[in-house]
Order: sequence, then structure tokens, then C-alpha cells
Amino acid sequence: MDTLQVTTLQNRCPIKRTDKPIAVLLSGMTASSGEIVAISLKGRPATRFFGEPTYGATTANESYRISGSSYLTIAGLLETDRNKTTYKTSLTPDVLITGGDNFTDLRQDAKVAAALKWLKKGR
Repeated sequence: MDTLQVTTLQNRCPIKRTDKPIAVLLSGMTASSGEIVAISLKGRPATRFFGEPTYGATTANESYRISGSSYLTIAGLLETDRNKTTYKTSLTPDVLITGGDNFTDLRQDAKVAAALKWLKKGR
């Protein structure tokens, strides 16, 4: 059971690469699939992470058939970014901003303001 399986997917759809900046907002509410999307952007040039550490549900599920239609599903897979960094717990932002959330008026949100300032500066 102490093994590591690495899976690589073939790119069947050409993607136009760009160096346009991406600001990623994180918080303790960023969990599971949100963390996986963030991990997919880790190591990308012109990408910066703002906010608070994520929830920490960075595992993926793997199901095993027990018998008939019964399965055992275990959160037993870890996510790895493009630089081969494996995430066992939460993601930490590049720019730590604790609190300051304003979901009613995003212009007053500290994380959004910091991300916009960085984007407008041109990285």
C-alpha cells in the first residue's frame, strides 16, 4: 500500500500559451476541487496567489470495488503541480492577507484590491 503512481495525460487539444498575468484568490473556504485548480496554476509564470491558506483537502479519491455494487472510496491520492511539488495539506498564498473580506462590495475587499493592484502594475 506504500506506493506512488504518477499519471501523465497527453495534451490532445493544443492550448495557446500566454504570459498574461493571473491573480488567484485563496481562503480557508477554498477546498478540494478549488485547491486542485489552484495547484494546476502553481509554477505558472506571471501567476500570483493572494489571501489566506486554503482548507487543506488536496487529496483525490480512489474507489475500490469490494463486491457486487459495493465500493470503498479512499482519499488516497495526492496532487502535484507542474514543478513536481506534492501538496499534502493546504496551499499558502504568495501574499498573505488575513481577513478584509467584503463580499457585498468587492471594491472594498482587501484580497481583491491587492490582486488588482498587482495586475495593474503589470506583474
